[in-house]
Amino acid sequence: MYNPATTVSSLVVVPTSKASAAQRAGRAGRTSNGVCYRLYTKAAYNTLPASTPPELSRTDLSSIVLQLKALGIDDLMKFEWISSPPAEIILKAYDTLNASGLVTDSNILTPIGSKIAECPLDHNIAKMVRP
Repeated sequence: MYNPATTVSSLVVVPTSKASAAQRAGRAGRTSNGVCYRLYTKAAYNTLPASTPPELSRTDLSSIVLQLKALGIDDLMKFEWISSPPAEIILKAYDTLNASGLVTDSNILTPIGSKIAECPLDHNIAKMVRP
């Protein structure tokens, strides 16, 4: 889970969703006969959320925002996301990129930001290994 207030990503143990549980049960017999054992009660299953929140709302978007800026997509608040992330996460990504010197105060890519956007690594790692 990504917390935009603290800008920290952490691995958090959370209950599965009903959709994820059904998908896993389907895998039990995909290639041959199989059985799915669920280690929780039916009452516990009924309290599970219907689906897992989209990844865009659970992760740091700094590297994605950097790549989209490099592709010429400037207004990410009006960008048509498949499932829109919270505005707070996009704004925090801009703040992170600005603090790293990859975008200016007006959210324009810097020359180093353009180079780092081409690197297939997280922007923090790419900044350390850039030529």
